[in-house]
Amino acid sequence: MRGFQAASFTLSDKAETILKNFSTSYSLPSCIVTRSKIILMAAEEKNNTQIAEALGTTYSTVSIWRNRFYNNIDLIAQ
Repeated sequence: MRGFQAASFTLSDKAETILKNFSTSYSLPSCIVTRSKIILMAAEEKNNTQIAEALGTTYSTVSIWRNRFYNNIDLIAQ
């Protein structure tokens, strides 16, 4: 039996550029930086556990933000 499959997606070049800029920012709030890193790693097909361990956050935090991004990707792409 296969476990739960996390949402997978690809980023547009524009979205990836913006998220990379956010993920390396020293002036943005740390929560925005972390969320950007979560989405970038998710787009690289990392699983939630790998992302949580790499960023020092929880599995549930990664899952929440990955799903929020995935559920709104159509709005972001416009």
